[in-house]
Amino acid sequence: MVAEVRANRNQLNGAVADREFRKLAETLPILCWIADADGYIFWYNRRWYDYTGTTPAQMQGWGWQSVHSVKDLPRVLEVWKAAISSAKPFEMVFPIRGADGVFRPFLTRINPAFDETGAVTNWYGVNMDISRQVEAEEAFAQSEAKFRVLTDTMPQLVWSATADGQLDFLNARWYDYTGVPVGGADGDRWLDALHPDDQPRAWAAWQAALISGEPFEFEYRLRRRDGAYRWHLTLVNVDRDASGRLTKWYGACTDIEDIVQARTLMRRSHDELEALVQRRTGERNLLATLVERTDVMVMALDTDYRILAINQANIDEFERIYGRRPKVGDNMLELLADQPEQQAISHAAWARAIAGEEHTFIETRGDPSRARSDYEIKFRTLKNDEGERVGAFQFVTDVTQRLKDQRSLAQAQEALLQAKKLEAMGELTGGVAHDFNNLLTPILGALDLLERRGIDGERAQRLIHGARESAERARTLVHRLLAFARRQPLRSVPVDVGGLVRGMADLIVSATGPTVALVLELADSVPMARADPHQLEMAILNLSVNARDAMDGTGRLTISVTAQSVEKGHPAQLVPGSYVRICVKDTGKGMDEATRARAIEPFFSTKERGQGTGLGLSMAHGLASQLGGALTIDSQPGKGAQIAIWLPQTAEKTLSAGPTETGPTHAQAGTVLLVDDEAHIRHIAAEMLTELGFRVHQAIAPEAALAAIEAGLKPDVLITDHLMPGMTGVELARAVQARQPTVR
Repeated sequence: MVAEVRANRNQLNGAVADREFRKLAETLPILCWIADADGYIFWYNRRWYDYTGTTPAQMQGWGWQSVHSVKDLPRVLEVWKAAISSAKPFEMVFPIRGADGVFRPFLTRINPAFDETGAVTNWYGVNMDISRQVEAEEAFAQSEAKFRVLTDTMPQLVWSATADGQLDFLNARWYDYTGVPVGGADGDRWLDALHPDDQPRAWAAWQAALISGEPFEFEYRLRRRDGAYRWHLTLVNVDRDASGRLTKWYGACTDIEDIVQARTLMRRSHDELEALVQRRTGERNLLATLVERTDVMVMALDTDYRILAINQANIDEFERIYGRRPKVGDNMLELLADQPEQQAISHAAWARAIAGEEHTFIETRGDPSRARSDYEIKFRTLKNDEGERVGAFQFVTDVTQRLKDQRSLAQAQEALLQAKKLEAMGELTGGVAHDFNNLLTPILGALDLLERRGIDGERAQRLIHGARESAERARTLVHRLLAFARRQPLRSVPVDVGGLVRGMADLIVSATGPTVALVLELADSVPMARADPHQLEMAILNLSVNARDAMDGTGRLTISVTAQSVEKGHPAQLVPGSYVRICVKDTGKGMDEATRARAIEPFFSTKERGQGTGLGLSMAHGLASQLGGALTIDSQPGKGAQIAIWLPQTAEKTLSAGPTETGPTHAQAGTVLLVDDEAHIRHIAAEMLTELGFRVHQAIAPEAALAAIEAGLKPDVLITDHLMPGMTGVELARAVQARQPTVR
């Protein structure tokens, strides 16, 4: 009977509790429900039906599963069944679908009700919408991710600590600067990177700040990766929540080694030094956000092309080339709306980076009506902690000067390559011309002997004379080749170049014809130049004839002679100094760049076949180079050409002409020691000398000649080749004169 009364009383109490819970639940802005001991939900408050858009018939029993995510439902059922089995309260977070079809996160708390025996009678549950809290946490996480990315790009050392002073973040620059492994300075271990003498003071300042909760700054020496200590200024600020409670410490370290050195070395007054520190500190404070210390232009955009961050360098450069100052929040594409071409280029580059493609390129940017420059642009994708793309950022460097320097280097390399090419051609040409000259010498000698002896009658003499003229032309060609190769023998003396040109006027007029107007521009008091006057005349005459041909026989030919001073960096690589410049200028068709590049190559000619040898410019170039000068060409298509020969000036006076030695000029007699390693040259020379009345002793090599002298030969004259195996002609002459000083 007692048990029955107790059961009735428990049932009555349970009914009263259910009724009171239901009254309260209908007034709450949260979702409430009641289930029996087995988890069968038999009642929901009105807020539940309004939110889910369901009816009581749909929700009875286990109908609540229809508004849960299919993905999360197995986990919810597992937890719910475990709670029923354990009869313990629990809470969890899972999404519930609203009447609008959107799943929102809810915090669910469930408590059991028991009877006097301890058995579960009912379960009471409430679901609270926490979507705003979750969104706030996600926004905070994204902000934290951006903070880490941006601080890692800063050149300053940035860190943060918890409210109780435990270091929880150091940017990449800190680890890179100190060389401490990542994670090796957490907690209080950051002190190890400070100078031992500064650690107690820094620790005391930090502890005082933790007590006061106020921003502060202090100076200390920080160990660099290479072991050197440098002074740094640390600025520390605090972050507080809405209630004013301190939640975070943030610090930025700035290198102030220059300031500290200034204190020691300059011994400035206290007031001056304080002003300097304040000024430099103020400058560093401005640079403490993002990457303000660098002249590299930095900007970050979100996926809608709105500016998330931009440094001062980028703002200034954007204004310089586009005329407006961008700021955070501006849409990059809208900023370039009046520049459709630039907008399209910028859009394409940013779109690639936002899509996840990190790329680098060099491009010209800017409003053509304002300013344009060349930039190296590096794009990187911006991601949050979950690896999701949230935008992109760029690093931009002005490379206008670098590209200009590269082009200058390429031009210099091209000029060096051309010089090496001409040098190689000169070596080849000189060798061929030397060998060809050796072949011509006996031919000319033999023809000369035959012609002077008058053998075989008039017809044979005509043939010999024609052959000799052809050989002479071949010798002239060889001399020009030797001039290009800078191997021709020169009689280098002081020359009045102005007088030489003036004396050539009639010859030039005769060579160029009556339809070419010759103009001489000869400056007064031009110093002497060291040159071979005969070869110089030939070079000027050749240039004049080339000018005539370039003008098709009609035009104005101007020859000028001036004194010039050459500084370092001359286009023709002349040694700095004083020069005489002979310029031959025409009004002809001119040359394009390709023609100018090959103009001094031997046998290169733009004339028709048979109208020139292509050796005029190459001979003049070789002559100028052999004399220590240079040849320059200034020409453009349709604007004529200026060919200039540069010769070093000399303070010497013009040498007097005439014989320098005395002796018989007609009757020859005596002994000649003839030395040449080319047998055919040696034999024809001996023949000619014998005919002139000399006794000739031949030697095949310098050693054989010296051996003959040692054996008693006493020649009156030594005639020798110059280039021979073992010893040159000059060396042989000196050796002979050392033994017999009277030998000529």
